[in-house]
Amino acid sequence: MNPAQEARGEPCRCISHEFLRSASVDPGRIAVVHARGGLRICRELREASRREDDPAGGDEERLLESSRECAFPPVYSGDVCFTYGEVSSAVESLSRRIRRVLDGGDDPGLVRPKGYIYREGDPEIQISEPLGASRRMLQIVGVHIAPSVEYIVAVLSILRCGEAFLPLDPSWPRERLLSIAARSRTELVIRCETSFCTDRSRQSNETDWSADGHKFSVLCFSMGSVVAENVASVLDWPCETQKPRLFCYLMYTSGSTGKPKGVCGTEIGLVNRFLWMQQLFPACRRDILLFKTPISFIDHLQEFLTAILSCTSLIIPPFDYWKADPFYLVDILKVYCISRLVIVPSLARAILPSYERSQWANVQKTLRLLVLSGEVLSLSLWKILHKLLPGTIILNLYGSTEVSGDCMYFDCSHLPKILETEALSSVPIGVPISNCDINLLQQGIPGEGEICVGGSCLFVGYFDDLSHGILSKGPTPLSFETGDFAKCLQSGDLLFIGRKDRTIKVNGQRIALEEIEDALREHPEVSDAAVVSVRHEESSDQIYLKAYIVLTENDEIQEKQFSSFDKKTTDKCLAISIRSWLVRKLPPFMIPNFYSFVESLPKSSSGKVNYTILGRSSSISEHPMKEFDESQCSDHLQIIKQAFCDSLLIEEINDHDDFFSLGGSSISAALLAHKLGIDMRLLYRFPSPVGLLDALVDRKGPLGTAFLPDDLQTKRQKLDNSAKEVSAVQPKVLVNSDDSSHGIRSLRQLDSVKFSDPKTAAFDDHSLQLSKLNLPSMVAVGLAGGMA
Repeated sequence: MNPAQEARGEPCRCISHEFLRSASVDPGRIAVVHARGGLRICRELREASRREDDPAGGDEERLLESSRECAFPPVYSGDVCFTYGEVSSAVESLSRRIRRVLDGGDDPGLVRPKGYIYREGDPEIQISEPLGASRRMLQIVGVHIAPSVEYIVAVLSILRCGEAFLPLDPSWPRERLLSIAARSRTELVIRCETSFCTDRSRQSNETDWSADGHKFSVLCFSMGSVVAENVASVLDWPCETQKPRLFCYLMYTSGSTGKPKGVCGTEIGLVNRFLWMQQLFPACRRDILLFKTPISFIDHLQEFLTAILSCTSLIIPPFDYWKADPFYLVDILKVYCISRLVIVPSLARAILPSYERSQWANVQKTLRLLVLSGEVLSLSLWKILHKLLPGTIILNLYGSTEVSGDCMYFDCSHLPKILETEALSSVPIGVPISNCDINLLQQGIPGEGEICVGGSCLFVGYFDDLSHGILSKGPTPLSFETGDFAKCLQSGDLLFIGRKDRTIKVNGQRIALEEIEDALREHPEVSDAAVVSVRHEESSDQIYLKAYIVLTENDEIQEKQFSSFDKKTTDKCLAISIRSWLVRKLPPFMIPNFYSFVESLPKSSSGKVNYTILGRSSSISEHPMKEFDESQCSDHLQIIKQAFCDSLLIEEINDHDDFFSLGGSSISAALLAHKLGIDMRLLYRFPSPVGLLDALVDRKGPLGTAFLPDDLQTKRQKLDNSAKEVSAVQPKVLVNSDDSSHGIRSLRQLDSVKFSDPKTAAFDDHSLQLSKLNLPSMVAVGLAGGMA
C-alpha cells in the first residue's frame, strides 16, 4: 500500500490490505455465522405459520426474540460464530502453510502424490507493454470447499500468498472436478470438513485427487486446527512485489468449443466492483449479509467480499440443507434479519411469490437491498417483487465472469418513469458501473448492437491462451465483445434484446449448448445430438433444455425405437439411461430437462444443423396445465401425480414416470417438494409418483410400526379411507424429528411424515399425532440431489 494513500485513508486496490484494515477495526466483532441453529427456528416458524389463531404474527415475533442468544447479529443455539480476529488469524496461519507447501515444503495436513518432484522457478509471461515488463504466471490453488468460513479463509489465504485461487464446486461430478483441475495445472487443492459437513458433503470432499493418472497435492484445513500466533507475517504483500500477478482467480465457464473456458479475473476488477457498490449503496455495520450462492458462480465472490471488506456480519446457511430445500430462503431472511440479498430471477420467481403476503412483514422491515443478476429480469417478476417489498431497493445487474461479475446496473426505482414512454417486457440493464466503459457495436439498426465492455472490470484472457505464450494486447484486453445485444432507450439505459450465438443462462449459470452436445456425443449409443433452450410462454424467467438425439446404428435399439408399439416406454428408458450417464460428466444445471429421439437432425442448405426448426418444435406450451379435479383428493396417488404435472407443466403422467426424465429441474423439484411439504432430497431418491408414494407408506414410524407389504391397490384403499375424513384441499405432509434406530442415515434424524389437514395436526415431543388421520407414521428418506 502506498504510504501517502494510507495516510489519506484512501482505499487501496489490494484485497489482502482491505481485509486487514477491516478486521483491525473491531477484532471481536462477529464476522461469520454458520447458521445451523437457525434452521431449527425456521422449522418452528413453518409450523407457526400454519396456525390461524395469530394472524398478526405475534407467535413469530415471540419465538424469534425468545430463541436468540445474541441480538445483533441474530445468533441461536447451535449456530457457530467466528470473529474478525479469528478469521484474520486463520488467514495468516493458512497463508504461511500454503506458501511453504508451494515452495516444496511439508505440512502435517499435506498429502503428496506418489513420485512428486518439486520444480523450482516461476514461469513468466511476456507482456507487450511500453516498458517491456513481464509478469509471473501464477501457481493455481484449487479450493474444494462448500460455502463456509473455511472457504472464505482459503480464498483470502491464497490471495495473501500472491497466487490465484480456483473454485472447485463440491456439487460438480468427480469427472469434471478432475478434468478442470488438470486443465488448469493446479498445483495444490485445499479441502476440509466444515462445521456443516454432512454425509453427502463429506463423501464429495473425499474425491480421490490421485485417481485416473491425475496427481495433485492436497492440503487439509479446518478452523478447529488454527492456533493463534503473535508473530509478524513474513510474506510479501502481493501489491508490493516487483512482478505483480497477472490474475488472482480462475473460474471455468461453459465454452462454445465444447470444452469449459478458464476465465482469468483480476484483483482490480473485484475491488472496483466492491468500491462501486460501497459508493452507491454502501454496506454499513448494521447490515447483515447472506452467503448462499454456489462457488462455481461468479456472484458468490461479492456475496462474501462485500461483508468482510466492510466489517459487516455474514450469515452462511448449511449448504446441503439449502440445496435440499431452497424454500427456506424466506425463513432465513426473517430469522437472521438479512438486509441484502443476491438472487437469480428464475429462483426468485419460483420461491419468493409462493409465500403469503402476511409472512413478509419481518422481511419488509429488514431487507434494504435486493440484487437480481445472472438472467433477464422480466417486467412481470419486477411487479411481483415491488409489490412484496415496496420499501426495498431493487437493482438489476448485468455482467459475466469475464467482467468481474458485473459491469452495468439499473435501479428499478426509475422503471415507472421509463414505462410512461417505453413499452417493455423486461427490465433494462442500465448504465455502466464506475470505471467500466460500454459501447454498442452497431450492425445496421441505429441504437442497437453488440455490447462491448472495457475498463477496470476486464479479465486478462482465457487460461489456455495465457499458458501458451505471449499476451499480445497488454495486461488486459482493450475490450470484450460479450455476444449480448442491446438497444439504447430514450433514458440512456440499455435494454437486453438477445444473443446471436447459442450461449444461454440457466439459473444464472452461463451455458454453451455445444458443450452439452459434445458430452452427449461421447455416449456409446449416441451418434449425434442437438440441444436447444425452451422458454415457457407464461414465465419468461423459466428456461428448460431439450436434447434431440440420434442413436447409433444398432439394429436392436433402432427396431425398438422406431418400430415397437411401445416406443414411448423405450424412449423413457433411453432418456433415463442417458441422463444418468450425463450426471457423471456435467454439473446439474447443464443436464437437459427433455429428451427426444429422432432418426436425423434437420439440416440447412449448408449442411449445418438447423436449430431454428428444432426451436420451433420445442414449445412446452403444447402441454397446458389441466385444471385439478377436486374429486381426485380421495386418491393420494392422484394427488402426487397432479403435483408432478403442475410442477412439470404437463397434462398427464404415468405412475412410474421419472420426474427428471420428463424435464424436471432443481427448481421444479423444489416447487414439487414445496407443494407436497416433503424434503426435496426424497424426490431425488424416489422420482416417480408410485415410488414416492411407496416410500412414504412403507417406511417405519417412531413406534416401529409399518404397513405390511400390500399390493398397490390395498395401499391406495388404506389411504383413500383415511383421506375421506379430510376436507377437499390439497394435503400437506407434516414433518417431525424421529429417532434413528432403524439404521437409515439422514442429515440429522429421520423425519416422520403423514398426509394430513394442517388444521387437525397436533404435535408432541415424540411423534406426529393427528386427530383425524390414524395412519402409521411414514419415514421420509432420501439423501441425493440438490439445487443447481
